[in-house]
Order: sequence, then C-alpha cells, then structure tokens
Amino acid sequence: MAFDINWQEGRFFTGTYFWSVDENLGVQEQSGGGATLSGEVRFQGVIAWDNSSIIMVDLGDTGTVSGSFTNDDTLQLIGYEAGEHALVAAAICVRSKGD
Repeated sequence: MAFDINWQEGRFFTGTYFWSVDENLGVQEQSGGGATLSGEVRFQGVIAWDNSSIIMVDLGDTGTVSGSFTNDDTLQLIGYEAGEHALVAAAICVRSKGD
C-alpha cells in the first residue's frame, strides 16, 4: 500500500492510495463484481486534535481507514468496509523521502 497526499490545508488532506495483494495469499478484493489484485482509491482525511490520530474515508466508496502516527515517518493503519464487499486490513506505512 502506498499513499500519495496531493493537498493539505491545516488538519485536512486529500490524496490517493494504491494497493496490491499478493496473489499467493489466496485473497482478492471484490470490486464492482470482479476480483482484483490491485487498484487505487481517492480519499480525504483529517488529523485529529491529538496530532497523532487520523481518519480517512474513500471518495465514491464506503471504505474507512483509521490509525495513528508512531513517529514522524510511520503510520499504523486499520482499514475496514462493511457490506457485500466487506474487507479488513492492517498496515504499517513508512514515509518514503523522494528526491
């Protein structure tokens, strides 16, 4: 999973996250009636008043991701979506400092 934050003003931000599933795990995301192994989702989010917790929601879908910063470069996240295409996921994301 990778996140691209494309806009931020204060606590609010938007972006896209890119995900993929190892086909050897035998798990596939069900999207629009078809099984997929990768994709991208636009989202919006907010940093909570504690300056550590975040909540993000998918745009055009019902997925939710919540988590917290463990340090300046690391997020621990839990994602979930109920319904016909239910899913749960856990991830630790580390900031990539590009050129």
